[in-house]
Amino acid sequence: MSTAVQSEYRNLPLDSLVESGMNPRRSFDESALNELANSIRSQGVLSPLLVRPKGPQSYEIVAGARRYRAAQLAGQESVPVRIVELSDAQAIETSIVENLQRRDVHPLEEAQGFAALLRLEEPKYSIEQIAAKCAKSPSFVAARLKLTELSPAVTEAFLKDEIGTGHALSLARLQPAQQEEALAACFREDYVSGGKPRRILLPVRQLQEWIER
Repeated sequence: MSTAVQSEYRNLPLDSLVESGMNPRRSFDESALNELANSIRSQGVLSPLLVRPKGPQSYEIVAGARRYRAAQLAGQESVPVRIVELSDAQAIETSIVENLQRRDVHPLEEAQGFAALLRLEEPKYSIEQIAAKCAKSPSFVAARLKLTELSPAVTEAFLKDEIGTGHALSLARLQPAQQEEALAACFREDYVSGGKPRRILLPVRQLQEWIER
């Protein structure tokens, strides 16, 4: 991404900001948002949001959607922002990289972010460059990218935290039709006298043994 971009710091009303559809982050932990909202009520938004102009008195959030949502919960009328002129490619790159550097991003959203960087026409990224940009190893990025090949049923189970990252990575090595059969093998039903059966998630090792068989 090009540097030496001019920027301006200002306070903007919340109703002049819109979230970006390019943000790889789709899930926001409700309890964590409420904690941040409580902090904002007492201290305000300490780190400016990064935004770019989108029209008359309208700005798109490039980085800071979580702070934006928490400020709404906190009843704030305005937030501090850094306004930067960015091309679509620059905005996509900045948004993805900023979110990938956060600790609480879901592994699938992380995978989708890596894939979005690979799809950029300008600047052109390799797996090694993405790894360096996000402070990860190339093997980590390559493994995460496999998560974008999960079938819809497995993707849904993963996003609901019904299976873990290890299970998802094992399932991603299979063809889509095989994934759904293997997904069922991730669980066993525990029957309790007089009650409904409980679904118990099995260790990743047992799933791998099932796949090998």
